Amino acid sequence: MLEEALIASARIDTVFALDLDDRVVQKAASRGIEVVGINDQVLRRLAGTKTARGPIAVLRIPDGRDLVPEDTLVLVGVSNPSNVGALVRSAAAFQFNVVAGERVADPWSPK
Repeated sequence: MLEEALIASARIDTVFALDLDDRVVQKAASRGIEVVGINDQVLRRLAGTKTARGPIAVLRIPDGRDLVPEDTLVLVGVSNPSNVGALVRSAAAFQFNVVAGERVADPWSPK
Protein backbone atom coordinates (compact mmCIF):
# COMPACT_ATOMS: atom_id res chain seq x y z
CA MET A 1 0.00 0.00 0.00
CA LEU A 2 2.92 2.34 0.62
CA GLU A 3 4.05 1.85 -2.94
CA GLU A 4 0.56 2.71 -4.22
CA ALA A 5 0.54 5.84 -2.05
CA LEU A 6 3.89 6.87 -3.55
CA ILE A 7 2.62 6.24 -7.08
CA ALA A 8 -0.48 8.32 -6.35
CA SER A 9 1.68 11.16 -4.98
CA ALA A 10 -0.13 10.99 -1.65
CA ARG A 11 1.11 13.46 0.95
CA ILE A 12 3.09 11.16 3.22
CA ASP A 13 4.48 12.61 6.46
CA THR A 14 6.32 9.65 8.00
CA VAL A 15 7.02 5.99 7.30
CA PHE A 16 7.61 3.53 10.15
CA ALA A 17 9.41 0.37 9.02
CA LEU A 18 10.96 -2.81 10.38
CA ASP A 19 13.26 -3.14 7.37
CA LEU A 20 14.95 0.13 6.44
CA ASP A 21 16.54 -1.58 3.42
CA ASP A 22 13.14 -2.42 1.89
CA ARG A 23 12.94 -1.13 -1.71
CA VAL A 24 9.70 0.80 -1.17
CA VAL A 25 10.91 2.27 2.13
CA GLN A 26 14.08 3.41 0.36
CA LYS A 27 11.96 4.98 -2.40
CA ALA A 28 10.04 6.95 0.25
CA ALA A 29 13.29 8.09 1.87
CA SER A 30 14.67 9.20 -1.49
CA ARG A 31 11.65 11.50 -1.85
CA GLY A 32 12.50 13.24 1.40
CA ILE A 33 9.90 11.44 3.50
CA GLU A 34 10.93 10.84 7.11
CA VAL A 35 11.58 7.12 7.69
CA VAL A 36 11.75 5.76 11.25
CA GLY A 37 13.07 2.31 12.10
CA ILE A 38 10.91 0.39 14.58
CA ASN A 39 10.71 -3.08 16.15
CA ASP A 40 7.88 -5.66 16.12
CA GLN A 41 6.38 -4.42 19.39
CA VAL A 42 6.12 -0.83 18.15
CA LEU A 43 4.69 -2.06 14.82
CA ARG A 44 1.89 -3.92 16.61
CA ARG A 45 1.04 -0.83 18.69
CA LEU A 46 1.01 1.48 15.68
CA ALA A 47 -0.97 -0.86 13.44
CA GLY A 48 -3.71 -1.64 15.90
CA THR A 49 -4.53 -4.85 14.02
CA LYS A 50 -4.10 -8.52 14.97
CA THR A 51 -1.59 -9.36 12.27
CA ALA A 52 0.50 -6.24 11.89
CA ARG A 53 2.62 -5.91 8.77
CA GLY A 54 4.81 -3.06 7.84
CA PRO A 55 5.69 -0.56 6.75
CA ILE A 56 3.18 1.87 8.22
CA ALA A 57 2.81 5.35 6.77
CA VAL A 58 1.20 8.50 8.13
CA LEU A 59 -0.62 10.26 5.31
CA ARG A 60 -2.55 13.47 5.18
CA ILE A 61 -6.20 12.90 4.34
CA PRO A 62 -6.95 14.63 1.04
CA ASP A 63 -9.39 17.52 1.20
CA GLY A 64 -11.14 16.62 -2.06
CA ARG A 65 -10.41 19.84 -3.91
CA ASP A 66 -8.57 17.95 -6.64
CA LEU A 67 -11.50 15.66 -7.48
CA VAL A 68 -12.82 15.56 -11.01
CA PRO A 69 -16.58 14.97 -11.21
CA GLU A 70 -16.17 12.30 -13.89
CA ASP A 71 -15.29 8.79 -12.82
CA THR A 72 -16.26 9.26 -9.19
CA LEU A 73 -17.91 6.69 -6.95
CA VAL A 74 -20.17 8.33 -4.34
CA LEU A 75 -20.81 6.23 -1.22
CA VAL A 76 -24.02 6.82 0.72
CA GLY A 77 -25.27 4.71 3.62
CA VAL A 78 -22.44 2.15 3.50
CA SER A 79 -22.01 1.59 7.23
CA ASN A 80 -19.78 -1.50 7.25
CA PRO A 81 -16.06 -0.56 7.16
CA SER A 82 -15.22 -3.77 5.25
CA ASN A 83 -17.72 -2.89 2.53
CA VAL A 84 -16.35 0.65 2.31
CA GLY A 85 -12.85 -0.79 1.92
CA ALA A 86 -13.96 -3.19 -0.82
CA LEU A 87 -15.67 -0.38 -2.73
CA VAL A 88 -12.66 1.92 -2.38
CA ARG A 89 -10.32 -0.82 -3.64
CA SER A 90 -12.66 -1.55 -6.57
CA ALA A 91 -12.84 2.14 -7.46
CA ALA A 92 -9.06 2.38 -7.28
CA ALA A 93 -8.73 -0.53 -9.70
CA PHE A 94 -10.66 1.52 -12.26
CA GLN A 95 -8.90 4.76 -11.28
CA PHE A 96 -12.14 6.28 -9.97
CA ASN A 97 -12.27 8.92 -7.27
CA VAL A 98 -14.30 8.11 -4.14
CA VAL A 99 -16.48 10.51 -2.19
CA ALA A 100 -18.02 9.51 1.14
CA GLY A 101 -21.52 10.91 1.54
CA GLU A 102 -23.95 10.59 4.44
CA ARG A 103 -24.03 7.64 6.84
CA VAL A 104 -20.77 6.11 5.56
CA ALA A 105 -18.25 4.32 7.75
CA ASP A 106 -14.97 6.19 8.03
CA PRO A 107 -13.07 5.48 4.78
CA TRP A 108 -9.82 6.25 6.62
CA SER A 109 -10.49 3.64 9.31
CA PRO A 110 -7.58 1.22 9.82
CA LYS A 111 -10.02 -1.62 9.16
